[in-house]
Amino acid sequence: MKYILILIALFLTIINVSAQNTEIDKQIKEINNINSESKINKNIKIWEELIINLKDKEVELSKKYNSRIDFEWSLAWNTIKKWSIYSKKFEKYWNKELSLNIYSFDKWWKKLIENKLFNLFIYKDINYLIIDNKNIKKEKLDLYIEKASNEWIFVKQILNSNEKELKKENILNKIDTALSNNQNKWTYITVWWNKNFIFSIISKINKEVNETWYKKKINLVLVSPFNTDVLNKYITNFVSNKLWIDNILLLPESSKTQIWENPDNIEKLENSLRIKEYEYININKNSKISEVLFISKFINSLSNNWFSNSYIYLIIIIPFLFTWISVFKHLVWLTPIGIIIPITLTLLIFQIWLIVTSIIFFSLVLINLLLWKITNKYTLLYTPKISFIIIINLVLIMLLLDILFMYNLVNINITDTLFIILFIIISERFITVVLSKELNEYKYNLLNTILFSLISYLILSISFVQTVILAYPEIILALIPINFIIWKFTWLRITEYFRFKEIIKSIEEE
Repeated sequence: MKYILILIALFLTIINVSAQNTEIDKQIKEINNINSESKINKNIKIWEELIINLKDKEVELSKKYNSRIDFEWSLAWNTIKKWSIYSKKFEKYWNKELSLNIYSFDKWWKKLIENKLFNLFIYKDINYLIIDNKNIKKEKLDLYIEKASNEWIFVKQILNSNEKELKKENILNKIDTALSNNQNKWTYITVWWNKNFIFSIISKINKEVNETWYKKKINLVLVSPFNTDVLNKYITNFVSNKLWIDNILLLPESSKTQIWENPDNIEKLENSLRIKEYEYININKNSKISEVLFISKFINSLSNNWFSNSYIYLIIIIPFLFTWISVFKHLVWLTPIGIIIPITLTLLIFQIWLIVTSIIFFSLVLINLLLWKITNKYTLLYTPKISFIIIINLVLIMLLLDILFMYNLVNINITDTLFIILFIIISERFITVVLSKELNEYKYNLLNTILFSLISYLILSISFVQTVILAYPEIILALIPINFIIWKFTWLRITEYFRFKEIIKSIEEE
C-alpha cells in the first residue's frame, strides 16, 4: 500500500510539473511572438476589454540591457500610456493602429529598442466559419472576409481544411471552444464548401461526439453553390438521426452575405431570410428516411458509423461502373481486360489520385512484361510461378509506395490498406492475362482498360453527378433493367458503324 501511495504521489508531481512547464512554454511563446512580429492583429468585440500584458517582456529586456525599460502606447485621439500593461474598453467600432515604442536608458538619454504596431479591429459580431480550402478559392474567401469587416463582422476561421486533412483534426474541440466563448445558445457554425467536404465534416463530428459523449447541441448554416433542392435531399441522407444537431439552414452562395445581418443567432438569421425572401431551406434533421428508400438508409447508417463521404461514394458507384463496363463492351465495343481490373483501377484513381495510380499501374505493366519474358524460358508449375511473380509485384508496390511517401506524392493511412490490396488483385488478374497471351493479343484491351477508367473517373468526379447519386441513390435500381436490355442487345456496336461504314453506305445506296 505504501509503495502504491508513493507511486500516486510521484505521478501527480509529474503532472503538476508538466502543467507548469506547459504554462511557462506558452508565456515564452507569446513573448517570442511579440519579439518576432512587427505587426500584430488584435480582434476585440465592442465593450470587451483589450489587455496586452508585457510585464514578462519588461523583465526580460531589463536584464538584457541592464536598464530601466519604458513603454509608450500611442492610439489616435488618446493620450499616451506608459506602462507595460495596456488596457482599454472600446465604445465604438474601430479599425485602428495601436503603436508601442519600447525604450531603454543609457546614462543620460533613452534609446528606442523596439517598435510594434497592433492592428485593432473592434467588431460588432463574430461569424464562426469552417472553410473547404481545396474547392473554395482564396480570393473568394478574402473578399468575403473584407466585406464582412466593412459591416464590422469578424470572420473567425475555426477550421480551414480539406476532406483529406480532416482525419488529423479534432473538429468538435474547435467548435466547442468557439461556441463556449458565446453564451447565446442559438450561435451557429457556418460551413462553406463546394464538393464532398460537408458530409465528411458531419461524419467526423459524429464520430467525435460518440467517442466523447458530447451533450451539447450544434447549429449549422451550410453555404454551397449547388442547387438547394437537390442538396436538401442529399444532406438529409447524412444528417438524419444525428442527435447532436439542433438546427440546420442551407443557403446558396447568393444568400451568404445575409449571414452578416445575424452572425450569432440562427433563429434571427432565419427570420431575416424569410422576411427578405432570400432563398434558403431549413433542413429538418429529425425527419426520418422512408423505409422504402433502403439505399438512402444504408448511406445514413454508414454516415452514423463514421464512414467519410468519399468512401460511401466509392461503394455507391460500383453498380454504375459495372453498368458502364457493359455499355463500353457491348454497345461501344471497346473491350477492356476483364471486369475487375478496369473497375478496381477506377476506384484507385478516386482514392489515391490519377497520377499516382498511373505511376504504379504502368510500373506493374512494365515489370510483368519483363517477368513474362524471363519466365517463358522455363517450364514451371503454374501455382508456384504465379506466387513467384505476385511476390515480385508486391515488393515492387512496396518500393514504389516508399518512393512516393518520400516525395509526399501520396498520403495513405491505415484506412487505405484496402486500396493496396486492390493493387494486389489487379496484379494477380493482370499476370494471368500476361502469362497466357502475347502482348499484341491484349494491347488494345489494355488501352481500353485505361480509357474506361479515365472516362469513368472524369464523369463520376463531376460535382453535380456526385451530388445527384448521393441525393437519390435509389437510381441504382434503374440499372437492373438497363443491364437486362444490354444483355439482350444484338444490333451493331458504335465502333462497328465506323468499321463497316463503307459496307453500310453501299447497302444504303442500293
